[in-house]
Amino acid sequence: VAASAAASAASAAAGALGRGARMTEVAQAAWGRALGEGGAFAVDMTAGGGKDTLFLARAVGARGHVLGCDVQADALSRTRVLLAAHAGEGLGAVRLREGCHSTLTLQEATERVGRGAAAPPRARPSLVCFNLGYLPGGDRAVKTAPETTVPAVRGALDMLGRGGLLSVLVYVGHQGGPQEREAVEATLSGLSPRNWSCSEVRMVNRQGCPVLYLAERMSEPDPEPGLG
Repeated sequence: VAASAAASAASAAAGALGRGARMTEVAQAAWGRALGEGGAFAVDMTAGGGKDTLFLARAVGARGHVLGCDVQADALSRTRVLLAAHAGEGLGAVRLREGCHSTLTLQEATERVGRGAAAPPRARPSLVCFNLGYLPGGDRAVKTAPETTVPAVRGALDMLGRGGLLSVLVYVGHQGGPQEREAVEATLSGLSPRNWSCSEVRMVNRQGCPVLYLAERMSEPDPEPGLG
C-alpha cells in the first residue's frame, strides 16, 4: 500500500510537470495526493511568504492541522497576514513556529494545535515539506544551507510514519544552491529501498530549474511514546 501511495505522489508530480506547471505547483500536486481527502497533519518547514502554508491549510481542511516553521520573523508575519486574508474559507488549524528547522523535534511538532476542540491528538504528520533557498523579497543573504538543511531533512524523515511523504524543493540558481541539492540528494540516496521510496522530479532541458525530491516511508517507524 505504501509503495503504491509513493508512486501515486510521484506520478501526480510528474503529471503536473508534463502539463507545464511551475515546480512549486508540481510539488503541491504531490502534497495534495499525499494528504488525501482532508483531516491530515502537515508540516511546512520553510513557511516563507506563506503560500505553501496556505495551500496546506486548504488541503487538510477544517479537520486538519498545519505547523509552519521559519527562522525569520518577517516570513511568519507575512504568513499570518496571508492566512488572515483567507480566514473563513475552511482552513485547517495552523500553528507557526519561529526558529531553525534543524532544531524541530517530533515531540514539538506533534504538540496540540491550540484551537479548542479542534486540537488533534499527537500523531505523526502525513507530509513534511521544504521549499529551500531564500525568502522572496527578503534578504538574500539569509538562506537555507546544507549545514542546517541536512539535519532538518533527517529529522523530518524520523517524523514520518508509514506512508508519510517528505518533499524537498531545491533551488540551484543561487550561490550555494547546487551544493545544497547535492547534500539533499546524498542524504536521500543513502536511505534503504526496503524502507523508503525516493524519486527526483526535474526538467533536464531547463538550466537552473529547481529539483523536487520526494521520499515516502514504506515501513513502520520505531515506536514513539505518546504518539498515535
